Amino acid sequence: MASQDTVCQGVPIAFTNPSFGLSSNTWSFGNGDSSILTNPVYIYPHAGIDTVILVGTSTLNQCTSSDTLIVTVLVKPVISFTTSDTAGCQPLSILFNDNTTNANFYSWTFGDGNFSNNYSPTNIFNQPGTFHPKFIAINTDGCMDSAFATITVHVNPTNSFTMSDTASCGFPALVNFTNNTVNSDNYLWDFGNGQLSNATNPSVTYTSAGTFNIALVSTTTFGCTDISYESFTVHPIPGAGFTYRSEERRVGKECRSRW
Repeated sequence: MASQDTVCQGVPIAFTNPSFGLSSNTWSFGNGDSSILTNPVYIYPHAGIDTVILVGTSTLNQCTSSDTLIVTVLVKPVISFTTSDTAGCQPLSILFNDNTTNANFYSWTFGDGNFSNNYSPTNIFNQPGTFHPKFIAINTDGCMDSAFATITVHVNPTNSFTMSDTASCGFPALVNFTNNTVNSDNYLWDFGNGQLSNATNPSVTYTSAGTFNIALVSTTTFGCTDISYESFTVHPIPGAGFTYRSEERRVGKECRSRW
């Protein structure tokens, strides 16, 4: 008859019919479902105790014979969980909020090499990519259920820029910027003097003395950002000057020049 007499809800159970000399087989699975296959495979959708009956009809005389098996279907966990987000910028912290019922043990594999046995764990995805965390819930009868999620982690830009100089004596002072940022094509420059720019490689002219803090904010199409800073100093030019006095030779009350 059957290869199992106890099965977890939702797990296929294979029935083997070694009967011979039959013209037909009729299986009744005890819950209203039936089959005329010789060796059917059936999944019990609900937990409980079901009486399986096989009725075989003889080829020779149409006589019937039956066999019975009691199948105990054990309740399985019912997985339910949500994630705090499905996509974001690296590093991305995700809370897996578990609402599973009929479970006692939990196993999470997040797809990035991390795992957890906590009920509602948090995982930080440090690398960009698409991950498929798997959750397995198990009860004390050994019955289990599993489910997947999809988490997409977007790459951050990496800021880098150089300046044609870091200081000048006097003004106006022209500064050229070379942008070496990767993974971004949207930029916002703040030159620290009230001027802004969205250019990739901008220039700015400083028209007063002082130290100016320069910020570059790079943004991806997914809203991931990086920011970096430099400074430029315009030194005031000192005021140089001198005085002089002319000395003359006097003879008596006359001034005479030397020839």
